[in-house]
Amino acid sequence: MAKPRILVTGFTTFSTHSENISQSIMEEISNNGIDGLDAETMLLTVDEIGSKAVARELSSGAEFRAILHLGLSAGSERILMERYGRNEFRMGIPDNSGRLVKHGGIIDHAPEHIQTNASVCVLDDEFDNDDDVIWSEDAGGYVCNETYFRTLFAAGVSFGSTPTIFLLHLPDGKQIAPSEQLSVVKRVSKCLCTIP
Repeated sequence: MAKPRILVTGFTTFSTHSENISQSIMEEISNNGIDGLDAETMLLTVDEIGSKAVARELSSGAEFRAILHLGLSAGSERILMERYGRNEFRMGIPDNSGRLVKHGGIIDHAPEHIQTNASVCVLDDEFDNDDDVIWSEDAGGYVCNETYFRTLFAAGVSFGSTPTIFLLHLPDGKQIAPSEQLSVVKRVSKCLCTIP
């Protein structure tokens, strides 16, 4: 029996950050995989091109059981499971291309927000006793949210099988050890590939 195929993405460094834990975690998965899953990885640029990369893969017919976007949430002390992608720019700093969109929609004539199609019940069961992992209903207005929204939207209009799509915001490695964050990412990945 074939292993479920999951795509795990991370982002390059941006702004004044000298590293991006989402890239580090993604590279670890690229090198060592996730037990029981066929894990593929993709490093995204922190700009409009990067935000559209996975949506373009889906539009061209790529099929995955799940897609897990990882992003840096430098101000957070916990790992944030993002429930919604929002059709809204609120960029406080330029992206790596110099683009700065302080307000406005991401995709014209699209919904204001799209909820993840991951099983909330499965994730709640997995992380019910884990104080370092919490739900968030605001993925921000930067490139992480843009990528999440574009991917959710593309999955909704694609003609292939619809993967489970999720965004996990990671704090920097000073708040929670990278090894612990990697463990959470692997657990989330397996939850996303579980059919409830």
